[in-house]
Amino acid sequence: MASPTITSATYDASTGTLAATGANLLALSGAANDIVASKFTIVGEGGETYTLTDTADVDITSATAFTLILSATDLAAVNRIINKNGTTSTGGATYNLTAAEDWTAGADVAVNVADETGNGITANNVAAPTITAAAYNAGTGVLVVTGAGLLSLTGASNDIDASLFTFTGLGSGTYTLTDTADVDITSGAEFTITLSTTDKAAVNALLDANGTVASDTTTYNLAAAEDWAAGADAAVTVTDITGNGITVSNASVPAITSAVYNAATGELTVTGTDFISAIGASNDIIASKFTFAGEGGETYTLTDTADVEITSSTAFTLTLSATDKAAANQIVNKNGTVSTGGATYNLAAAEDWAAGVNVAVNVADTLGNAITASNVAAPAITSATYNAGTGVLSVTGANFLKASGTGNDIVASKFAITGKGGVTYTLTNTANVEITSATTFTLTLSVTDKAAVNQLVNKNGTASSDATVYNLAAGEDWAAGADAAVNIVDATGNAITATIPAASSGSGAGGGSGGGSGGNTGVTTKTVDGVNISIRIETNGSRTLTIPVIDNVRVEDPGTFSSRHADIPILTNNDGTSILSVSLPVGVGLAANGRSGLVRAP
Repeated sequence: MASPTITSATYDASTGTLAATGANLLALSGAANDIVASKFTIVGEGGETYTLTDTADVDITSATAFTLILSATDLAAVNRIINKNGTTSTGGATYNLTAAEDWTAGADVAVNVADETGNGITANNVAAPTITAAAYNAGTGVLVVTGAGLLSLTGASNDIDASLFTFTGLGSGTYTLTDTADVDITSGAEFTITLSTTDKAAVNALLDANGTVASDTTTYNLAAAEDWAAGADAAVTVTDITGNGITVSNASVPAITSAVYNAATGELTVTGTDFISAIGASNDIIASKFTFAGEGGETYTLTDTADVEITSSTAFTLTLSATDKAAANQIVNKNGTVSTGGATYNLAAAEDWAAGVNVAVNVADTLGNAITASNVAAPAITSATYNAGTGVLSVTGANFLKASGTGNDIVASKFAITGKGGVTYTLTNTANVEITSATTFTLTLSVTDKAAVNQLVNKNGTASSDATVYNLAAGEDWAAGADAAVNIVDATGNAITATIPAASSGSGAGGGSGGGSGGNTGVTTKTVDGVNISIRIETNGSRTLTIPVIDNVRVEDPGTFSSRHADIPILTNNDGTSILSVSLPVGVGLAANGRSGLVRAP
């Protein structure tokens, strides 16, 4: 008796029907047991094989035919390697049905009926692969895609061409993968792609919220361009661009890691992770949400610096406005990461600093964002004005800095004023002060310092009565907020413009010693030989000169007659030359009254 054999088969990929033809097929007593399905192996793409597992056994329909209906499991597996209609696969492999020993139960068990080669399969109704949905983990960059009819291609990691996938997200923006690796399918219904660092960053900017829609309600979609499924028949169009929703989890929250600040240009370059774009121009980053922390822990929040776009998912740059730069530079007072006083620089980002993020997500990032400062300029003085009546010295310059604490930014004792006769006087007990801005501060001279300075600064304008140009010299460390390692001496070129109160009618002040009657019309004051004297014009036209009791802290004018006494002219001629003077020792004062022709202001 001839052994049973197989000659060929046809396979309907849509129904899983495998119709085999052969010769001498034998029946076995019983039902659905002539043909043992688990003995059959299908050879397909790349020579890959699959042996049936749970497909039901069947009876022959004749001595030359039988039909197997593949189980769902077996159909899915077989369809991966039967990837093209006809007798050969996409990769050129010839389909074959292999029958192992005892595949036909009706045959004599003593006879070897194995039939492993030459049993071609003709495939039909091979479906084009399709995508139905995807799940994306923004934290890991893993994209799990589900679909149907997914096919294998001979070789490793090449079934799915990653570069043919395009994501749609925030603002209806799209991004096509660039350098993510190709992969194999894991089944006929699923494959997994792990996005590259570059692709993950770009995709995360579009898929910015958990769920199926972006923060602006744009529906996520995964589009697959032609030939994305490399195992499919090249003659079949497999484009699948719509209706492939993506469900996002672990949507990234942008975070700042550090920043560098150029104090000269005001450029603040910030680095971090998962920065996201917002719809529109120059609006990804909200500048007014950022706060600098600097010297002494003092903070400054940006006011009118312009919002910007991110330059990548890890960087953006703010260019501070003139106002913000001037303020920030006061507390960022030293190159590096710490201030002159030892405070660590920090950039705090308040809630909603990243406009592209879903408003329901809290993105505040206030701590641990170190700033590295560069090009911090040394403070410099340009000029000053001095009011001899009030003793107020107003100084202008550039890059004035703050120091931790109060009333200590400017060290008054570091200043020296040059005036009449080229004489220089260094302040002694004038109080230290805070700067009022990055370009100004004001010292109010003590009584002692004012008296001494007024002897040198004795004429309105920028030069004294002997044409000596006034100058304000600042010794080393005059600006306490500056880096101690930086030399900030500023000794020359700092002109002082002086205002000397004139002897004229004033706001009215009564009282005083000496004659005269009927009240007074005005009082003027002047410093002479270290003494503040007053001259009052009485209503009768006379003048009263009042010299207060001389104290022992008076600053001697080296140009006067006596070095021990206060030399005060009482009567002068029209050109200011003294006609009558008094020399008063410590503890003595004087008041004199006379007609205006006799008692004149010295």
